[in-house]
Amino acid sequence: MGARSQGIWSIDAVATPGHGPQTRPHTQTILARESSWPARDIARVVGVDSGLPADLVQGIWEEISPHAEEWRAIGVFPAAVPVPADAPLLDRLLGLTGRDPYAP
Repeated sequence: MGARSQGIWSIDAVATPGHGPQTRPHTQTILARESSWPARDIARVVGVDSGLPADLVQGIWEEISPHAEEWRAIGVFPAAVPVPADAPLLDRLLGLTGRDPYAP
């Protein structure tokens, strides 16, 4: 690994996207979320399995759920969509972030 374990490759590295400094794990979660929703939407449109890996959904949930309301307050997410408490985690995550998991 050598030099790659330093600088931007370090887990402690800080990126500075347009919304301010973020740690590498946080930035990776944002990228995972932002690429997962369109992938799910495209899969639904073309009629293939639109599920996402459980560990990916769990990781995004753990990163987003503690901050969802504060992020909603600054416009990151629209109003939450009500989803049953016993719904699959992906459906609850979509509802939490303002997406209707049951929309066609």
